[in-house]
Amino acid sequence: MKEIWNRLKKWLLKLKQDYPNTEFKLELNKGVSEESLHNLEKIIRKNIPLDFKNFYKIHNWEVDINWVIKGQVLLSIEDIIEMYEIIKTWNKEDLQDFWWDFWDILVFAVSDIDFTAIDLETWKIYLLDNENKKVKKTKDDLKKFLEDYSTMLENWDFVLSDTYWVVSKEDLKYYDEF
Repeated sequence: MKEIWNRLKKWLLKLKQDYPNTEFKLELNKGVSEESLHNLEKIIRKNIPLDFKNFYKIHNWEVDINWVIKGQVLLSIEDIIEMYEIIKTWNKEDLQDFWWDFWDILVFAVSDIDFTAIDLETWKIYLLDNENKKVKKTKDDLKKFLEDYSTMLENWDFVLSDTYWVVSKEDLKYYDEF
């Protein structure tokens, strides 16, 4: 996971060099403690995969919100726990407007309209497209998801917007500022 973090940081900073007029900053929090990860495991009643633990032990993500994971904010362990605990207090009736099952996922990255989550049974990535009400269940675990994202950054498949977003070139048609 350290190699993945190094790749992400290197290419996000190169992207910033290509778009110097944005206010994008890559400031990362220190990693989480083993105690924080154990607390998460206790709350979700599951053992967390080693890759997930190692990823968050290096950095507990962003100091400022810069939407750096495919245009989403990667949540801290504390935010993941908070979101999980809030969702668990809701009644099924409260969720009738939602189109996916909150009970079996951990949301770890969010934007205004999309979520990236991890299935608590398989630890595979879910992409939740709120606008189109679609769920894409990938075959990727967190490590593969982040390796693929690093490769896309290295291939210059993303740009920085003035509003700090890391935007895929494929999605530029949705943004007025480009």
